[in-house]
Amino acid sequence: MNNKFHNIVKTSTILYLSLPIFLFLIGWLNPTFSILASCALIIGCVLFIRNKEETQHIELKWYSVVFGLLLVFLWVYLSGTGGFAYQNSDYSKHNAILRDLIHYEWPVIYNYSTDYSNSAPLVYYVAYYLPAALAGKLFGWTIANVTMYLWTVLGVILSLYWLFRIIGKFKLSFILVFILFSGMDILGGILIDKSLPNLSDHLEWWAKVLQQYPSFTTLLFWVPQHAISGWLFTSLLVYNSWVSKESKFNVFIVALSSLWSPFVMIGLLPLLFLSFFSVKSYKALFSVSNILSASVLLFFIGFYYLAGSGAVSSNTGWIWNHIDFLEVWPNLALLYVLEFGLLFILLYRKSLEHKIWLFVAVFYMSIVPIYIVGGNNDFGTRSIIPSLLVLFIFLISSLKQASSKVRSSLLVLLLIIGTVTPIMEISRTLTKHNQSSDGWFTIFNTPEDYRNQYIGKPTSFFLNYLAKDDSNRAVNPVEFTLEMGNWSPYGMNATFDVNNFEVIAEDKVDAGLLLSKHFEKGTYLLKAVISGKAENVHISQYGIHKIIDIPLLNGEMEVFGLLRVNDFSEGTLVFGLGGWGTGIGETKLEELIVYKWN
Repeated sequence: MNNKFHNIVKTSTILYLSLPIFLFLIGWLNPTFSILASCALIIGCVLFIRNKEETQHIELKWYSVVFGLLLVFLWVYLSGTGGFAYQNSDYSKHNAILRDLIHYEWPVIYNYSTDYSNSAPLVYYVAYYLPAALAGKLFGWTIANVTMYLWTVLGVILSLYWLFRIIGKFKLSFILVFILFSGMDILGGILIDKSLPNLSDHLEWWAKVLQQYPSFTTLLFWVPQHAISGWLFTSLLVYNSWVSKESKFNVFIVALSSLWSPFVMIGLLPLLFLSFFSVKSYKALFSVSNILSASVLLFFIGFYYLAGSGAVSSNTGWIWNHIDFLEVWPNLALLYVLEFGLLFILLYRKSLEHKIWLFVAVFYMSIVPIYIVGGNNDFGTRSIIPSLLVLFIFLISSLKQASSKVRSSLLVLLLIIGTVTPIMEISRTLTKHNQSSDGWFTIFNTPEDYRNQYIGKPTSFFLNYLAKDDSNRAVNPVEFTLEMGNWSPYGMNATFDVNNFEVIAEDKVDAGLLLSKHFEKGTYLLKAVISGKAENVHISQYGIHKIIDIPLLNGEMEVFGLLRVNDFSEGTLVFGLGGWGTGIGETKLEELIVYKWN
């Protein structure tokens, strides 16, 4: 790999990381701010590209490169990205966000009322999805998924390139180690659960302390938006600090990461601080890219995040406020030992170059579990990705040098034990038959606890002053409201008040109100407000399945659902109690709005 090739990859990398930011700036901001922020972004990118450098030549063997590329293409294929293979449950969210970014105008605004007066924005780290969403707007859902697959492949390839640059050597075996890199989850699971897992189990949560240190395969298969950004931004930052000793773009690089993954960005901050001590000149820190470009981007992206609902922050607190810490602290200690503690002991030596980076990475991974952010502690499990990659870099460097046969043998042993986790992730893909995980369809249709993580506040500084004017926005047309149709009693042994949309049953029944309207072929979004005190309340697609299911109702609930009508399904709705004769109590349909999706 010569200098010309290196500079091509360097240009490709900054364009890869910046393209989604550019799409966000022109798609979300009003024209004035869009031009201003885009210019700041372009200036940062141009300066980065024009900063040529001399690089060390790395010997490449063509067959190793070909096999390495095939391995990456296969790995990403098995991850479920693009929908070509089995998708883990997180893809309900990934597919819903991608579909909404395709279907709605940018910025995405969801409407919850018949007059569209009640609306809220999508607020999420959307960078990973935007190129595929743009392709979907132009060419449809299938091309969007193909684009998502190729986009992910390119991200993995670029990450590996910078890792090889840091290590100073290309070997096919390094790619295999990257794919199979993991802590020793299998040992932890056996020690905690006193049993062997099934071949396709998800091992990462074995410690039961709301923290995991995921394998790289787990990250790609579940959260590619965090994985790609964590690998690529970290490898760039480490390369600039260790190899080129260049600092005038590091703050700009970290700022770009904010729209890819704010959790990864937070995990990069300790490494960014370390990079300040690995520079040729401190004056370079105060570059145009670091000061102007980074500040402008962080301003607009920061206020975009502040438009969020704050649902994640409501699930925060010290670990001992979430679990019985006195009972599980031995699990946490074991988690530290098996995930990175033993590796740290084997990797450390007095003559180790850049060892402060290893110390900081291990320290960060040690303190993160103490404070929980989010229901599944997304902060703790995603912000450690940069530190995990630093650990991986030290591991590969140690194996490359092989200064001690005993040390190298023990490292290989730890790696072999760790491979069980990624192998089990891959085996799930190979053994599961249901290919797509698309239960949500749209964020509009997600369970309330999840939906609030992605839906922002109806009004905010960002929407009021920075975002595009949405007064002429195209919206989902209202197909039906509660008062527009005729309802008739359905079932027996219940009391029906058709005028007030009420169903009452003293014994367990299957009974409800049947809507006379037949919906034409298509997809519809349902919003309902249901009140009462009952068990097994539902809105169903007649003769097919439950669209909205409430096992236990006590009060009033706002719920959402999805109606799909095709040549083989009925387009009629039922509201009531039951499902195998299990409904009891009294319930009332307070509101029902049906929006036409397509």
